[in-house]
Amino acid sequence: MAVEKPQTQLVGQGHNVHSLYIGDFDPEFVSKPHVTQRRMHQEGFSEQFLDEALEKVQYPLFGRWGLIGEKGGNDVYAERCSVYIFGQYYGRDGLDLKMRGLMVVSALAVLMRENVLPTWANACRNLGWSEDQLKELGALVSHIGGFPVSRGSLMMMDEVFERRRGLVDEQASSSPQPSTREDIYTVACEMANRLFGNPDGDFDDLELPPGDDFRKEMVTWVFGYLFSERNLIPVETKVLTVIAMCTALGRTWMAQRWISAARRIGCQRIQVQETIITAALYGGWPSARVALAALATEWPMDTE
Repeated sequence: MAVEKPQTQLVGQGHNVHSLYIGDFDPEFVSKPHVTQRRMHQEGFSEQFLDEALEKVQYPLFGRWGLIGEKGGNDVYAERCSVYIFGQYYGRDGLDLKMRGLMVVSALAVLMRENVLPTWANACRNLGWSEDQLKELGALVSHIGGFPVSRGSLMMMDEVFERRRGLVDEQASSSPQPSTREDIYTVACEMANRLFGNPDGDFDDLELPPGDDFRKEMVTWVFGYLFSERNLIPVETKVLTVIAMCTALGRTWMAQRWISAARRIGCQRIQVQETIITAALYGGWPSARVALAALATEWPMDTE
C-alpha cells in the first residue's frame, strides 16, 4: 500500500497550485540514471511499483503532494500517472535524473505550461540546478519559442526562486556581466563550426539578398551569446535542451539538424533518444514519434 502523504508547502498562482517542496537529493543518486527493474507490462500498476515511483522519484522532486493537485491527487488516475511517469519513464537508462529534470523544464518552458512549469522549476532547484543555470535556459528558449515565451517562462521561474528564498536561506542569483566581448562574432563562428561543421551553423542555407548580414547577426546571437557568452550549462546539455524544445513543439526538421549537432560533439545516442522520449510526456506522443523517426534517419542505431 502506498505510503501516507503529509502536507507539502504549496503556493497558489491563479487557479493553479504548485509544490514549493524544498529538499535535497543525494548527489550521487541524481548523477546517474534511476533504472527500475519493474515493468508495467509484467506487473501492471502494482502497489509495489507505485511505492517505488513515489519514494524514489516523485516525493524527492515535489514532496508528498498529489501529482494531479489537491483535488485529484489521490484518485486512481493520479496513482497510475505516478507509476507510468516516475516509475517507468523516469526509471529508464540513458539520462541521469538531474539531466532529465532539465529536459522537462526545457519542454515546459517552450510550451509555456504555466500549470506545471513552476513546480518543475522548483524541482530542478532540488535536483541541483542553480537559479542562474535555469535563467540561462530561459534565455535559450527565446531562440526556439520566441521572446514572449522566454519572458513568460523566466517570470514564472523567478517567482519560484523568490518564494524559495522566503522559506530558506538561499542567496539571490547574480546577473550576468553586461559587458560584451569585441570578438563575439569570431567566437560565435567557432561555436557554430564546432556544432555544425561550418561557421554559419544551422543558418548556412538561409537564402538572403547579397549584402544582407542577417545570417551573421543570428550566428552572433545564438552561437555567440546564447551558447558562448552564457556558459553555465555545458554545451552538450544545451544541445539536448534544444532537441527537447523542438520535439515538444513538433519542430522535427530543426530537431533533426540539432540531432546531427549532438552526434558531432560527442553526445550519446541514448541521451538523444531519452531526451525525445521524455519530451513525449510534455509535448505529446505524436511529436515525439516523428522526432524518434528523425533520430533513426539522422543517427541509425547500427552506427553507434
